[in-house]
Amino acid sequence: MKIPLPGFALAISFFTTAFALAEAPGTYTPDIKVPEISVRQPGRTELVDGFTKVSFGEVERQTSSETKTFTIKNTGLATLTGLAITRAGANKTLFTVSALGKTSLAPGKTTTFTVKFKPVFVGFKHAVIRISSNDSDENPFDIRVSGVGVKK
Repeated sequence: MKIPLPGFALAISFFTTAFALAEAPGTYTPDIKVPEISVRQPGRTELVDGFTKVSFGEVERQTSSETKTFTIKNTGLATLTGLAITRAGANKTLFTVSALGKTSLAPGKTTTFTVKFKPVFVGFKHAVIRISSNDSDENPFDIRVSGVGVKK
């Protein structure tokens, strides 16, 4: 559709083949169905990819911290697939991560995983929990974790 503009030798063309008509007249909303990962920890708001820091606090060396549970939810309109968790960083072995309950999530569905910190030596330790998926803008989804090993 071309709309002539009075007084101008210009016409604006609208191509609507890839868009669905929205409720409001004259506006268009893309009809795109994509997966969207959302990660939460109980008692917290949604975590932010790469920015959220989760601290396990001070933990006596050779003992495990309390378990922290994280929930992954697909808030998108397509299936979230390829879910997998890895650890990165110099202290990654000090953070134990459970297996995911599911590796694929339909829209609105969730799965959980847990993390524990068990320091071997005293001092500040940190790592990254990395969640891979088919989310187009948060793959991988990184959670920065840390803890301090203390003497018994």
